[in-house]
Amino acid sequence: APHPASLPTPPGDALRRDAAAIDCHEFVTAGAHGAGRRAAALARRMGILAVAGSGASTPDEVGVVAMRVRPFGGREDLLDALADADIVRLRRPLIPRAALPDRPTRKRD
Repeated sequence: APHPASLPTPPGDALRRDAAAIDCHEFVTAGAHGAGRRAAALARRMGILAVAGSGASTPDEVGVVAMRVRPFGGREDLLDALADADIVRLRRPLIPRAALPDRPTRKRD
């Protein structure tokens, strides 16, 4: 399924039809941490493999959210490792804002 930020989300019937091909679902991102954590906890209780990623739409969001995963070998072991993984949120991004080139600011109405 496409990332919701890049393309329209597929209709529910398409997701249900292709559910067997989807191994995991990203719930926690840099921008949706609190709500994402609650959604991930609910998903895990429902047996859905919930994962996290920075979901970075700006450079200063890279690495803000990650998963602490044990070593694994192969696809099935990766899925088992993800099921047991810890979702972590770093207090600071991997790339400090001060190290980034100046970006134009948007005017707000």
